[in-house]
Amino acid sequence: MEHIPRLETPQDLERLDGQRVLVVGIYRPTRVTKRPRPDGEQRPPPRTVAVTTTGGVMLMLEIYYRQEALRPADEIDRFTGQRVRVVGTAHRRTPDQVTATGIPMATMTGPYLEVDSIEAESEAARP
Repeated sequence: MEHIPRLETPQDLERLDGQRVLVVGIYRPTRVTKRPRPDGEQRPPPRTVAVTTTGGVMLMLEIYYRQEALRPADEIDRFTGQRVRVVGTAHRRTPDQVTATGIPMATMTGPYLEVDSIEAESEAARP
């Protein structure tokens, strides 16, 4: 069985950047916006998600501005507020977003995880 290192602290993130890891933390839909909307305008529920570890690391699931970051509604319903186990490749910095002409855009540059699998921690304990 493959040993997958667990990422929990900021020091782990630095050490394990670019490696396949296990992240255990709380699953929360997270809105990533540049500007607030005008008062009264309704926003759809967020479909981007972050997992926060007990060691204080918050990782977005996938690169937030790409299509693959939009998590399925059934996944969001199932895992919101739950402790989850996510296996994937950790990256300490989101790549810069660029326009079609190659001009860099303002980008949230926090850490993210390329997701291989996700499950509730309680499911992982089952034989």
